[in-house]
Amino acid sequence: METNLSGNFYAYKKYLSWDMKKGLLENPANTRMIAFPNCFMVGLLEGLEDECGQAWTVVMYRCGEWWGKRQMQRMEKTLGKHFGNPLHELPTVQVHATVMEGWATEGWGRLKLDLDNLQHGFIFASVSNSPITEAFMNSELDARKRPVDFLTAGALAGMFSHASDSELVGYQIACVTQGAETNEFLIGQKEVLDDVQNMVKKGMNAAEILASLTQAH
Repeated sequence: METNLSGNFYAYKKYLSWDMKKGLLENPANTRMIAFPNCFMVGLLEGLEDECGQAWTVVMYRCGEWWGKRQMQRMEKTLGKHFGNPLHELPTVQVHATVMEGWATEGWGRLKLDLDNLQHGFIFASVSNSPITEAFMNSELDARKRPVDFLTAGALAGMFSHASDSELVGYQIACVTQGAETNEFLIGQKEVLDDVQNMVKKGMNAAEILASLTQAH
């Protein structure tokens, strides 16, 4: 792989390469990728709800957490080689921009990160065009006007846990299924975000939750 100190790893015209004869989809690091249609996600979610009941939310969160940690490990390896320096030595702005581009390029929606509340012990993130939410919105799955993107919450927690070398948690505080424009999440230490789930259950919106957390810390 060519080293590029300033280029965007995900700007390659052929970031994903196909080999139809072998049935392979790979990125420039020769990591195998998988593409699946919306109907697959709908079937997966329906199956989880049927088999696990309400525990499907925990399953999705843990799957996301596992993927997020390993995704960050892969990014450290491939992007470190691409930029010619370890990620922790690159400018923060460059790392964040690259992470957000990778998130979108690999089909997880458009991610935005807000680090303004780091002094309060958490990160705010929003995701538009989430495949999980789209599966709920474009099917007969019952969202019940509640947050449903537990996979993304886990993935964000996993990525930042690995990046910070500490165990963080992720909670969704707003969802498109509830009428929000984007899915919104908080990632941070468990003790800082300990009451977030209760706030969501009480019907507090994202702005109210953020205000409560910043006043408390």
